Amino acid sequence: DCYESYVIYNFLALMVDYMGGEEAARSFFAAQPPQKHWFPFGFLGEHDMNVFLETCRFNTLQYSVVRPITAILSLIFFFRGEYDDSNLKYDSAYLWIMIINNSSV
Repeated sequence: DCYESYVIYNFLALMVDYMGGEEAARSFFAAQPPQKHWFPFGFLGEHDMNVFLETCRFNTLQYSVVRPITAILSLIFFFRGEYDDSNLKYDSAYLWIMIINNSSV
């Protein structure tokens, strides 16, 4: 899990480098027209491409921080005997770690 988040961050950095660096990537996305969301998210309006790179970077960095933390918490709960992936009750550690992982993506 930790390695996956590291690879995703490095892939984003590689794509920005292939575009010619940070400034070239920003100017490329700033020149793009606003994009409409596909069904079923059409009600959200148009997506401003000026903030696309920053949004991708923020979400990647957020995932790169949250995923290792939840992996460590999973190990701690597992060794304490409180991590059961078949238990989806509201007071189970697995449920809350799963919710945090899925909301951070």
